[in-house]
Amino acid sequence: MAELADDEASNGVLQKIATYFDSVIEEQNFGRWVNSFERPLLNKVLESLVMSPATSESKPTLSVIPNTSLKEFWLPLSSFDVSARSKTGYYPQNVQLAAHVREFLKDGYRVGAEAVEVKFHVSDGSRRILESSVGISDGFAKVLLMCGITLICHQLELTPEQLALPGVKKVLDSFRMQHVTSQKQAPSPIDLLGAMQQAVNIERRRTRGGASTALRDVLAKCVGDYNRMVTKKSHRVDTNTKNLCLNMLRTNEKIQNLVHGHYDLYPHTVSALPIDVLQQDWWVPGSTSRADSPRYQGKNLFKEILTITMDSCELWMTRATEDFKRRVGPDASTKAKKNAQLGEEDQLLLHDCVCLWLWLLPKLENEFPKPVVDKHYQLFLRGSLDSDLSGVMRAAQPFEWERIPFVLEVKGECVDDFITQAQDRTRNAQSKSLQAAWLVWREMLQADQITFESEKISMHVCMIWGLQNKFANLQAMHNKAWDLVSSYMDQNLKAFAGRAIEAESTLLPQVTGWIHDTLNDLPEIRSVDDHCIVVWSNLTTVGVMPAAKLDFFLTAISNILASHKRNALAILIHPNRASDTGKSGEKKEKMEKEEDDDFVLKGEKEEDAEDGDSDGLSEENEKDNPEESDIRDIKHKLEKALSAKSRNLWVKNLTWAFDKATVYGKRDACIHGLAIVHRDKANLFRNAAAWKHALVRDCVMLPRSQMYKPEAQANTPHLGRAFTDAQELRQVAGGTDFIRRTLSSFWPETVSTCILIDLHTYDCFPALAALEESSENRRVLCANILLDRSPESTVQRISNAIYNSCRAGDLKLVGFPNFDPVISALQTMKPEDSGKEYEVTIKKHDRLVVLQSFAAKWMDTEFKDQTITELENHNQRYNPGGEYWHETERAPSDEESSRPHKRIKLDDSELGKEADVVNLTKPYSFSINNIAEMVCGQDGVPLYLVSRGKNQFLTHRELFSFGSGDWRMSQDAEELMQDSNGRWFSFCIDHQTVMILEKKGLPSHLGNLPCVDSPTYLSAIIRELEDAGEVKLAVTHHVLSSDKVSQEKPLVFLMDPPKDPKEDREEGGKPKRKKQKKEKGAGTMTNKNFGSVVDIAKLKKANRLLIGWRIRLDCNNSSGLKTIVPIRPVACVTGVLDLGETVIKIY
Repeated sequence: MAELADDEASNGVLQKIATYFDSVIEEQNFGRWVNSFERPLLNKVLESLVMSPATSESKPTLSVIPNTSLKEFWLPLSSFDVSARSKTGYYPQNVQLAAHVREFLKDGYRVGAEAVEVKFHVSDGSRRILESSVGISDGFAKVLLMCGITLICHQLELTPEQLALPGVKKVLDSFRMQHVTSQKQAPSPIDLLGAMQQAVNIERRRTRGGASTALRDVLAKCVGDYNRMVTKKSHRVDTNTKNLCLNMLRTNEKIQNLVHGHYDLYPHTVSALPIDVLQQDWWVPGSTSRADSPRYQGKNLFKEILTITMDSCELWMTRATEDFKRRVGPDASTKAKKNAQLGEEDQLLLHDCVCLWLWLLPKLENEFPKPVVDKHYQLFLRGSLDSDLSGVMRAAQPFEWERIPFVLEVKGECVDDFITQAQDRTRNAQSKSLQAAWLVWREMLQADQITFESEKISMHVCMIWGLQNKFANLQAMHNKAWDLVSSYMDQNLKAFAGRAIEAESTLLPQVTGWIHDTLNDLPEIRSVDDHCIVVWSNLTTVGVMPAAKLDFFLTAISNILASHKRNALAILIHPNRASDTGKSGEKKEKMEKEEDDDFVLKGEKEEDAEDGDSDGLSEENEKDNPEESDIRDIKHKLEKALSAKSRNLWVKNLTWAFDKATVYGKRDACIHGLAIVHRDKANLFRNAAAWKHALVRDCVMLPRSQMYKPEAQANTPHLGRAFTDAQELRQVAGGTDFIRRTLSSFWPETVSTCILIDLHTYDCFPALAALEESSENRRVLCANILLDRSPESTVQRISNAIYNSCRAGDLKLVGFPNFDPVISALQTMKPEDSGKEYEVTIKKHDRLVVLQSFAAKWMDTEFKDQTITELENHNQRYNPGGEYWHETERAPSDEESSRPHKRIKLDDSELGKEADVVNLTKPYSFSINNIAEMVCGQDGVPLYLVSRGKNQFLTHRELFSFGSGDWRMSQDAEELMQDSNGRWFSFCIDHQTVMILEKKGLPSHLGNLPCVDSPTYLSAIIRELEDAGEVKLAVTHHVLSSDKVSQEKPLVFLMDPPKDPKEDREEGGKPKRKKQKKEKGAGTMTNKNFGSVVDIAKLKKANRLLIGWRIRLDCNNSSGLKTIVPIRPVACVTGVLDLGETVIKIY
């Protein structure tokens, strides 16, 4: 235990060091940071920490430069020179250091694998080794890291006890330099660049006045000398590296620093300036290779443009590195950086665009003011002008620079002042033509009226016939698609249902027969090694397991593994609830009650709770209780029964470890179960890593938002998302990722096809996991066994998943219809498209609405009275609502336009005063935005909408909802509706009821419909769903037909009663799991619960608010229809409301 504690403490200290290192390199180069400390302080720290008795054993260090070669010697870190001048004049890049630091902190410095080559300097005839006197030939980055880590220990003020921890002591003790021969990696071209630069400078000084000092000749001599000194051939400088050095030495210091700064953030292999680009000479100052390329050859203009200078080289590198940094940050993955790199053609084109810009720049400076040029220079740096510049360079034809598109735009901006002055001179002429313009507007209005009349009948008839034909085609395609889905499910994801008491004699032969037929039908199956069978037994989903189910599941595992000895595996997840065979029999009745509670229709009490807010399990489940003893007994009995000699099975304990990032609440980070194979030494699964280690890593815990609640009975919609403890316990091993991770961990290398058998089908996740695997990677088939349960809901859930996968293009079924052309045709036949034929109006279904911009144009002129008369005559016949069309509004659908969207005109009786709001005693309120709020009195009366600035609320804008509640049906609902003043809302709707369809749970092909998350009439929602290919729709508790929606059975949302704010405990003294509400009258609430404090009876009679519904589309209803189900009622605005500093009294 003591060793374990020391290891844990050591890991904590080393993690602190790593975190500090990361914070340093985020701000500056690590080498500069190390050398920012005074050298005496650095030496003192190195001697006190690295050579202290707490961190090292006493080993003699070398103090004098040796005369002969020594086999082994030690050097103190303080003797090394870690300044930039020690080697090449540049510090190592941060990315290079970051690649080593974690390895150093884990294993320490490995002398034999990472030796440092040193060079001794003799000064003043003395052979003593002084501080900072030993140079570094190779391994500079490693020495710098060792010094830096030691400094970090000093900065963190680690105690002697922390330094003496085994892990920390091991790291610091390894930092004493030992002279040992080792195998070194070849230096990178960037590392060699600094060395070659120093060598060239020395050689030029040495041969001044003698041999040739041309850079190419001097570099060639230095490279030759270097290669003769290097004994290992792979470490020698090759032609490409020599070219890179030559190119970089032709540039100035600013360009070289720019390259080193970029490589400080990105490895050169995945950077904006790869080594293979810098090895070419087309970008080097003075080069003419681009101008001489076949594209530009013989064109003098481009030869002038493509003159390579230091400025063009620097600007090209700046653009390349900054564009790369914008696309991917330094912390992005290697794959992302690789994908962000420009190809060779794109690099050349960017370089050519830079040259063109620099050629244009003097011309722009002569033509336009400096601020305009500066603005466009910044646009060029951001890449906004690349399309114009690249078009010129791609064409490679003579051009006039004044005709480049962005230059024309600049000219347009510069003549704005001239245009303004011209407008002043023409104002008088416009005044004279105003009367003629008004007459033209009136003629256009009359022309629109004639067009509207002529199209009204013919378009309507054509639309009806066209829609009928298209809809019939869509229905046929839909039927064909579902036939293919049904066929695919029978062949690949078949469901088997029956009674548990007869399962062994009826269901098991059906399953084994289906497996046999399936294997015979698959052409890729040639031998036993080509396929495998996995029996999935998730006992957490079973809840209370009767004896009949227990016998079936034991028999099924034994028989299937015995029939497939070499290629079968059974996965068993231990139960987390006691069965009816346990000791605590008194618990059974309570558990069965919880199972019944699974299917009670609940309101959205915890709809928006985050997974991390609570663990979803009551405290009673977290404490030790007799049930846990029963669970342990059940696990023992199961393992004992499966390990019986008569079964000849090998049973092994298995653990699933969840990824820490996905664990929420107080849930366990792992669960346990069994892996079972037949005792056949040739079994394929015994070689899997998961079998050997008995561990499946990095599983994803199923979020509460993705949990699934099966339906209790057919044709009953699932209206709630709140889960009981029993339901959450059933899905601790839920989710497709959990199952796919398990399959991947055990998957044999030779296998191409897997048959998965779900013995206890509950939430369909095994079948959905098989579908995902078949769509992405490997073929997986699944048999779903349902005992004592109706298969309709399961079949519908799996079928919908197959259909949605095909519609999204993830699963390819031969013959599956392409819905896009038909849906596109339906959408193009909408009536509002004809609005483009009108000049001063817009057609909204059966009305012709005047554009507000045209009508307002004449209200401030001498033609105001004539305009009002024309508009009144027009509205009386063509637009009874009298509203205008505002360009800021979104285009209406025909269903939306069937009810007028009038602008609300407030009466004086509806206006309140600010003092009325201020004088309320302990009011409730919530903020709609920064300058608007809803306020009501302590007893829910009165209710105000307060605006303290300019606000606009569009038609049907949702203001607030009514907190939590329950649903009541049938007789209970009828009894509630007898109380006219009750806190309830009846879900009795028609085509003109305002709905908000939530995006949660929608298939991908429906997620982007205009009606999603937007207040819309029910008729518009149904039309958009049908246009998207969903022709099988229903509304819960209603009968849906083409012309109306009628209620079939009553359904009522009953709000929770007001609770005593001082009450903070439930009955029995058990603390509440939900967060406490504020005291009554305490003030601020939210839009989700503000309705819980208003007077519901008065709200229903309010003129300016209406009751709408938030709804979801239940895609897994057992009826086979996608069903619209309500979530909660909401309060919405009845029309467009424009407000200033106003107080509105709602009631």
